[in-house]
Amino acid sequence: MQSVASVMKSGNLVHLRIAALGIDKRNYASKNESSGEYLQQSVVSTMHYQKSLPRLPIPKLEDTIRRYLVAQRPLLDDEQFR
Repeated sequence: MQSVASVMKSGNLVHLRIAALGIDKRNYASKNESSGEYLQQSVVSTMHYQKSLPRLPIPKLEDTIRRYLVAQRPLLDDEQFR
């Protein structure tokens, strides 16, 4: 109950729920899983098909700048956007 009491002092509902359920955050993921299970080993090297892939065109600088500014506009106010 000591962990629940210390969690209640912090006032964080998420930590309170974790403590109430008896879940230790450090042991949430299964210990049996290794990071190697997520990566697949392949016989073909990464760059094997590189020469057969089509080349992508390099966009014009003006187009890139315009697209960048359009993406930044919602994030900035009028003074910052100038």
